[in-house]
Amino acid sequence: MFRLVPAASRVVVVVVVGVLVFTSSGVASASSYLQTSGHVVDPILDRFNRPHEYSGGNLEPFANLDGVALDWADLINADLFNASLDYASLSYANLNFANLNYAGLTSADLNYAQLSGANLIGADLASVSLHSANLANADLSGAILTDANLNQASMFNANLTNADLSGATLYNLNLNEANLSGANLSHVDWLSLVGGLPYYDLSTDFTGTSFDPESSHWRLIPEPSTALLLGLGLVGLAARRRV
Repeated sequence: MFRLVPAASRVVVVVVVGVLVFTSSGVASASSYLQTSGHVVDPILDRFNRPHEYSGGNLEPFANLDGVALDWADLINADLFNASLDYASLSYANLNFANLNYAGLTSADLNYAQLSGANLIGADLASVSLHSANLANADLSGAILTDANLNQASMFNANLTNADLSGATLYNLNLNEANLSGANLSHVDWLSLVGGLPYYDLSTDFTGTSFDPESSHWRLIPEPSTALLLGLGLVGLAARRRV
């Protein structure tokens, strides 16, 4: 037999269902990121330890994250190996010690981002903006930084061996202790105003810059054969003195 449900009961049912729908939708919209240790951080927080408003795909290796908005996100130790982050907005984000090995970051906004100790080996950073970003001790060997904005950034002790910085803007960039062996610095802007004493070798390309690394006291890394001959000469000199 059909029975009418009292109005009060119907109200309770509607309220309970509404709460369940709201709760489930809230959980579904939360996004997480994978750390290099395998730990999943859920939800993503901002640098003030508050839940970040980002609600897109989870951050993990090989993820397609083009154009995401993650300004001020706390992504320390994030594992984004081979992820696509082209045109992403990551200004002021904390990416210290992140794994961005072979990640795509073309035209991304990384102004004032923290990338200290980050793994950026082979990453594509063409036309990226890294104004005032901190990349101290980062590994950028083989990275593509063509036409990048590196003004006032810090690459202290960074590994830039075989990196391509052609056409980049380097105004007041801190390159102290950085390794630029085999790097392409052709046609970069403001190279004479770079700070610090980086290392370079005979294969470092300064085409189109009119820059003389020797007169600027940059430190030349000798070729392996030259270093070997020098070492043998010192050994021979020491042996002769003993005689």
